[in-house]
Amino acid sequence: MRIRSMPRLKQTAAALAASTLFVPLVALVSSPAWAEGCHIWAGKPTTNVKDVTGPGGRSGCSSTTTLYVRLKWDKPLQPDPTISSRSGQYRNVTLNPWGKCLAGKHGYYVETTGGGSKQLSERNNYRCP
Repeated sequence: MRIRSMPRLKQTAAALAASTLFVPLVALVSSPAWAEGCHIWAGKPTTNVKDVTGPGGRSGCSSTTTLYVRLKWDKPLQPDPTISSRSGQYRNVTLNPWGKCLAGKHGYYVETTGGGSKQLSERNNYRCP
């Protein structure tokens, strides 16, 4: 069937019908993992008095992306330094960065970033020797 031989109205209808079938297929193939219940998360840090650790990760995803999980020190009135971090290309994962618990009472939290999203955990305060 040659489209050139069709009247203008039939050409438009054929193009519209073709695009109606094509657009949902493209949307289905190129839809981001977030549309499938994919999410990143950041858990509360914990300590054994010597070390501090905090989980973060990604779950419910069908594609991979670069994920960063950072254990941070909540340093008042200054930029928060990263105590430890883990990263890599993952589909679904739990990462647990850990580091030495700093002497004195300090707040720690976990920051997880990946796929254009960012999650922060609640801050926990710990007193370490």
